[in-house]
Amino acid sequence: MIRSTTRLKFCKQIKKKGKQLVRTLDISKLKDDHTREELEATLNEKLTQNAGSVEEKWSSFRGTVYQVSSEVIGSVTRKHEDWFDENSSELKTLIENRNKARVDNLNRNTNTKAKLRHHNRVLQKRCRELKNQWWLNKAAELQILADTNNVKGFYQSMKAV
Repeated sequence: MIRSTTRLKFCKQIKKKGKQLVRTLDISKLKDDHTREELEATLNEKLTQNAGSVEEKWSSFRGTVYQVSSEVIGSVTRKHEDWFDENSSELKTLIENRNKARVDNLNRNTNTKAKLRHHNRVLQKRCRELKNQWWLNKAAELQILADTNNVKGFYQSMKAV
């Protein structure tokens, strides 16, 4: 049985553009009894005795445990909040408009340079406004948490940023 207090870290290294990224499994999900039982049952089902040398057995065991664990509990997802996430649909339309103006500018249509400058300015201005508003809201939220002596909420909110 795998216990949630076990600090095992299964990693899969992926090469991407010369860098190695480590994909870590989300072991915090093992606190849930149902997930833990599902992982245990799946591991019992998949693990079988293999003949061969110790290295071959270990490699097979390690691969099977990682594969089953990644299927059952999954990898850690990003936990940070970002100003872009909340406003992504609005910004995507502005980016699309700017990209269309950029394509028109490459085709040398009339008034394309002015149109491209206009869309660049609008996009940059709106990005700055949204980012500033997000930070102001986040600061107000943190101030409320600090004023109410909610230390746990304050640090969780700080960690999320």
